[in-house]
Amino acid sequence: MSRYYFDSGRFVMEQFHENKPFASFLPGLAGLKGIPMWTFYVNRGQGVCGFGVRDKNSPIMEFSPASISYKNVASSGFRTFIKLGERAEIYEPFQSSHPDPAVKRRMTILPNGLTIEEEHTGHGLKTTVHYFNLPNDDYAALVRRVEIENTGGAELSLELLDGLPEILPYGSANSAYKEMGNLLRSWMEVYNLEHGIPFYKLRSSTNDSAEVSEIQNGHFYLSFTAEGEQLRPVVDFEVIFGANTSLAYPDRFAGLALDDLLAQPQYPVNKVPCGFSGVQRTLAPGGKLTLNTIIGHVSDIELINRKAGRLCRDEYITGKMLEAAELTENLTADIATRTSSAIFDAYCRQSYLDNFLRGGYPFIFDNGKDGFVVHLYSRKHGDMERDYNFFSLAPEYYSQGNGNFRDMNQNRRNDVFFHPQVGSFNIKMFYSLIQADGYNPLSVQGTSFEVLPEHAAQLKEWVESSAADHQAELAALCLGKFTPGQLINYIADHQVQLKADEQEFLSGVLALSRQNIEAAFGEGFWSDHWTYNLDLVEGYLEVFPDKLAELLFGDESYTFYDSPAYVLPRSEKYVISGGKVRQYGALLEDEEKLHRLHRKAGDTQWLRTEGGTGEIYRTSLFVKMLSLALNKFATLDPYGMGVEMEGNKPGWNDAMNGLPGLFGSGMSETFELKRMLVFMLEALESVGVPEVEAARELAGARELEAVQGLQEQGALGTQGLQETLDTLELQGWQEVQGVQGSHGAQELLTGLGAAGGIVSLPVEIALLLERVLGAVTKLLAGGLDEFGYWDTVASARETYRESIRFGINGEQAEVSLAVISEALGTFLDKVDAGIERAVSLGGGLAPTYFRFEAVRYQPVTDEAGKPVISGYGLPKAVVEEFEASALPYFLEGPARWLKTLDSREQAKEIYSRVKGSGLFDPVTSMYRTSASLEAESHEIGRIRAFTPGWQERESNFLHMSYKYLLALLKGGLYEEFYSEMRTSLIPFLDPAVYGRSTLENSSFISTGGNPDPLTHGRGFVARLSGSTAEFLSMWRTMMAGSRMFAYEDGELTLELAPALPGWLFNELDELMFTFLGGTEVTYHNPRRADTYGAERAVIGQLTLTYSDGSSRQADGALLRGAEAEALRRGEITAIRAELV
Repeated sequence: MSRYYFDSGRFVMEQFHENKPFASFLPGLAGLKGIPMWTFYVNRGQGVCGFGVRDKNSPIMEFSPASISYKNVASSGFRTFIKLGERAEIYEPFQSSHPDPAVKRRMTILPNGLTIEEEHTGHGLKTTVHYFNLPNDDYAALVRRVEIENTGGAELSLELLDGLPEILPYGSANSAYKEMGNLLRSWMEVYNLEHGIPFYKLRSSTNDSAEVSEIQNGHFYLSFTAEGEQLRPVVDFEVIFGANTSLAYPDRFAGLALDDLLAQPQYPVNKVPCGFSGVQRTLAPGGKLTLNTIIGHVSDIELINRKAGRLCRDEYITGKMLEAAELTENLTADIATRTSSAIFDAYCRQSYLDNFLRGGYPFIFDNGKDGFVVHLYSRKHGDMERDYNFFSLAPEYYSQGNGNFRDMNQNRRNDVFFHPQVGSFNIKMFYSLIQADGYNPLSVQGTSFEVLPEHAAQLKEWVESSAADHQAELAALCLGKFTPGQLINYIADHQVQLKADEQEFLSGVLALSRQNIEAAFGEGFWSDHWTYNLDLVEGYLEVFPDKLAELLFGDESYTFYDSPAYVLPRSEKYVISGGKVRQYGALLEDEEKLHRLHRKAGDTQWLRTEGGTGEIYRTSLFVKMLSLALNKFATLDPYGMGVEMEGNKPGWNDAMNGLPGLFGSGMSETFELKRMLVFMLEALESVGVPEVEAARELAGARELEAVQGLQEQGALGTQGLQETLDTLELQGWQEVQGVQGSHGAQELLTGLGAAGGIVSLPVEIALLLERVLGAVTKLLAGGLDEFGYWDTVASARETYRESIRFGINGEQAEVSLAVISEALGTFLDKVDAGIERAVSLGGGLAPTYFRFEAVRYQPVTDEAGKPVISGYGLPKAVVEEFEASALPYFLEGPARWLKTLDSREQAKEIYSRVKGSGLFDPVTSMYRTSASLEAESHEIGRIRAFTPGWQERESNFLHMSYKYLLALLKGGLYEEFYSEMRTSLIPFLDPAVYGRSTLENSSFISTGGNPDPLTHGRGFVARLSGSTAEFLSMWRTMMAGSRMFAYEDGELTLELAPALPGWLFNELDELMFTFLGGTEVTYHNPRRADTYGAERAVIGQLTLTYSDGSSRQADGALLRGAEAEALRRGEITAIRAELV
């Protein structure tokens, strides 16, 4: 029998301590009215190896990387010492120093908990330990429940000592403790011992500065038996271990009776304290001793002192354990699935859970209108295997966490499918975070709220009518930035007496509030982050196809994030290093801008008019998309193939960090640019803009004013535009060679299409559009070669960036949608030509990355002939010619390429080429991130230094292989998809090879190229990755089809078109899934036939059950009009589809 198996929703590992080591974590969920805590565990020792509040710098148990935790957890983690009868021998369950063949151990992994067991037949004892984070209470805690059962045939007397050898007092930053732990002992103190509930904290702040403050918050330890007996704690480790500082054996406990040991004096000063509890019992055969321990964090220990009597009850612990299980069960009900594979069904729930742990679970706060969307429970994907990431979980009610732009963006891709009420929130958020230069901040925080000054009087009136006390403090809190959790926590902590219901009070405040997006620059500008935005738009339109025009043009409150950093022009970042030209020092964090505009680097700022001192500029989604597409099109590489990595960071594959220095570019971003251009063109056609004859027909001397349909139907509607243009010229706008011909900006921006459609653009963007479009037109007409075109557009891009460095002017140009459609079509032609060139260079398969070498360049010298040194510290250069070379194949390029294709035949050809390339690993039957990189220079990035089959190098990086599988599914390659799914989808893998629960994803799986065969097929780096977003997209495509809702002839329709294999239907010939988060859809398939292919089963009849209990039948798979709208509103609770 395998040591790994799935059992009733739980994943079980027998003899877990002998299995491949792995690291994972509890989800840190505490419910809406609970305080979250982070908790990590490994399959060594007693599991838990680190926990605390907020982030790494508030540990209760020290945070350590996985590689260290595997070694140390058996000594520094939880320990259980049992002294049996009269023997001096101490039995320690789960110890690893002397393995006992008589011992059987088991680990059971739950969605929101962890259980370990040890059965020792020689001693006749079974030890069971349950862990879970405390939900739905006003403090954060880890609960540990230890059960000792007498499995022998005789009465057994024992003394038990159980606890944690080290508890770090609050105020001990994790990094400081690792580097200066000896010094930190001088601040450590344990308080509240007189109440039997130790309170651990430093006495004061530890910074070497003039300002010193006393620390108020602290960690606590509370232990009691199932009978409610509160146990006296031991906080001085020397009382237990004596001089045995290795903690290998409890020397003092071995030599003293428990009562005598507990009577010893304790001196928990100048040492790291511990937390142990002892109890003595005699157990009859089958008898059980239960010890409950709560280790947590509070701002005031009196909170725990006051309710210790309520907490020290076994019913409290068992009730909270049940609540923890129900919490994840309820949250993942949105994706409840029932197929022939129970482990697949559980995997769906686990993937959904892990997806919102990174992207957030959308919760709608009532504000008297449409509601505010707030994403709860999220955090940056930092854990023991991602020890480089700094995660944060706000220790408050309605907890929000931090995250990276890319991660939160992609993990919210499916929000609208599961929660239609989210609407366009994510679109608004992530498009607003796109800057006017097309880049974005790295760090995204939870949203905040504030009552604006103009509503201060209304707020005062509401607070006075709703709160009996603390009225001034509540009003002051709400007039600054606050979160719902902070507000409710303030009410709880200060015992504010409300006259209204708590939710009613919060709703009244939010009705007067503005929701704020919070973000920070972080570091660098990745070339791929923007590519996930269109997924949000498409996901929204799959549910709300009738809202297209409203989405693109109906909301003119989108903003542009304004970063304190910007990308330098080529003249400042093209440098000579080792005799070759490189692109180093590409970013400037703009101190002049911060000083001039009186800003702080970490604050959230938005693009303003009047050079940065005016109002925040607001516009429509369409203008945001146009600006983004224009910026990315203007960043195509010198061969017109990939999008340049000019912002000091690579694309999705972070380990290609050296590629920006090699003038690298990515085809993945070009494919996404094509998707965006096609979307905008199709959208313009859909919303009624007439087709305009393409400017690509222009040749020779024909200029842009000859485009058909651009007659005298309009003029610039903004007064003073020419003055604006003159001003911009003085600010640095220079005539770009090859662009300014017989037509100027005003002529280009004149002319409204026959439909009369116009948009208003900031004049700076309009001028960039003119220059770029003019350059493309001249290139297509033969007036520019490829390098001349690239140089011209790059110069225009740099001039544009300089003009918006501090802000925009504020003047607007009205541009016809016909002109924009013409420009987008021309851009698309250029992009297609670049893709064709890349595919040719790739031998029929598009490379993902190119690097460029400057084969002709000139050093920059001053008047004395000496090299001019860049801000990076190297001599500057001007490049006159580049030569491109493709890197070995990477999977990302084809995965994104497939998304742009309409041809199933072409998709199948790409699939065949990929499978026949070095991207396929025959050892694991999985796909690698890349073919061999052995011949590449280390300059391309740390990926080259990694071992093959490890991290991003030639491994199965699950996010990308799942993205590739999704592209196969959406491309109609169903047979191929399900064939690959059997060897690539985690629940269908052999867990003994995978080395961890096959309910949980990993970041990467080691492939056959790794020199260590024991790693092949094994998963590393737990759970929180983009793979969950890709799987959720797979799941909904499998269950409902690629196109669900449509809007045809003014009517909403829905067609269920599942792509399911017959083997997924259960013994009742059924398969059930949850549609839009609340409608239970059951497919009945008597033939158990595939729902794709020539002999596919199709839906013959639908039975609809409404929320009022009524039902009706409909023939076929299509719902129209009122029925489709009722389903979208959640008024249909169940659908039964009969397949024939």
